[in-house]
Amino acid sequence: MDNIPHIEGIFKCVLSFASASDLRNLDLVSRRFRSATRDAWEARTMEEFGFKTGKAGWRKGVSLLKTPVVHIMNSGTDVFYDGFPIVATNGSIVAAVSDMTSVEEGRRPSAIGIRDAQSLVFSRLASSSIENKNVTICGRVGSEIIVTSNSSQIHACRGNDSQQWNIHQFDQAIRVGHQTFSGIQIIGCETHLIYTFCGKLYLYKVESTSVTPPLFYTQPQQVVCFQDDYDYGSPMAESCTICWAEDGSSFSFLSLKSKKVYIYGFDASLGNVTHSQTLVVDDSVMLGTTMAFNDNFVAVSTRDKKIDIWERKSGTKCFSGLCDVCPDDELDEEDREFVGPEIPMIAMGHLLITSSHLGCAICVWNMKTGHLLKRHDDANEQRLIDQLPDGMDISSMVYIECLNAFFCLMNYEIFWSFPLNRDMKNQARSIRRREALLNFT
Repeated sequence: MDNIPHIEGIFKCVLSFASASDLRNLDLVSRRFRSATRDAWEARTMEEFGFKTGKAGWRKGVSLLKTPVVHIMNSGTDVFYDGFPIVATNGSIVAAVSDMTSVEEGRRPSAIGIRDAQSLVFSRLASSSIENKNVTICGRVGSEIIVTSNSSQIHACRGNDSQQWNIHQFDQAIRVGHQTFSGIQIIGCETHLIYTFCGKLYLYKVESTSVTPPLFYTQPQQVVCFQDDYDYGSPMAESCTICWAEDGSSFSFLSLKSKKVYIYGFDASLGNVTHSQTLVVDDSVMLGTTMAFNDNFVAVSTRDKKIDIWERKSGTKCFSGLCDVCPDDELDEEDREFVGPEIPMIAMGHLLITSSHLGCAICVWNMKTGHLLKRHDDANEQRLIDQLPDGMDISSMVYIECLNAFFCLMNYEIFWSFPLNRDMKNQARSIRRREALLNFT
């Protein structure tokens, strides 16, 4: 076949019509077939899931539709994340905070719960000098800087070293009595910290040349003004959210007041932020406080705990009011008064992974078709967590790649693992057994 080009072309054409099951069977026949099916796997995976990783991407997409390993975590220190807790990860550690965190000795809003991302073992309880509303992680793996924020302060810590920004020293808004509605929004990566405040984006570089404070350079590397008409007197002016794109090469900022999604490209090597797109949300949409996006789609939660999706390149709305439960089971207005509008979400190719309208469930959506592919209700079915309105909502969620798992935060921590292979399944089950034993004792 290798010596007859036109036959090889015919064979590849035939493979384009093969099912996933046919491709798997051909892969088992010989290495020669395995080489020939590579392009077919890539095309099929991209079409079905939007992943660029061929057969490995197919396994990942299919795994998200299978029964997960689910369990509630035990902190080992009686930590409870009341209020609206937030979680962040860099793939090595997981950090969780809340402005209403409580531990054995009482309320500690400055507490930061830290776990190892691979084993999910609770490693330590760190602390900042401020009351925490948001959290992100910067710096190299093994030398992480945990950054937290509230309405007027940002605090960074690495071991015993720390650095703090009192934002009112730099911006007029606090001096005229305005504070942020949901805390200063922050995101981080290995080299930089980005935060948004009063219509501006601030980019700070990690100080990597010194092992002693400051952890970040004291002056911002770049300041970008994206909202010239910022209303300092409006309590909704700073109601917003900021998040990384799926590949980390760009980030977006959603302003609830102006109803715009600002998308910026980010070059870590140059320390440069450039505006690439502004998506205008129609006035009829009552925006929530969570979003996710990638090269093809932008998804945003709404105040009634539903999902709207736009095509990114054209800015055209594809779907609105997506909900994982039937109309008769939706929360009424009275029930929604006692829960947050958040639907945590993560974009993965064509897939959108979200929590449920009713709280503690994992939903897998196809953003290209608007279809709900799977609703994992295992936590409720196993009587681990009750659903809304009587149960608990998920306020924050991160994806842990090494476990192919979603780590969710409410008053408790809960993980949903979708193993890709036997080793990953054994690891997930080992975590579940360990946590069950801790909970029992």
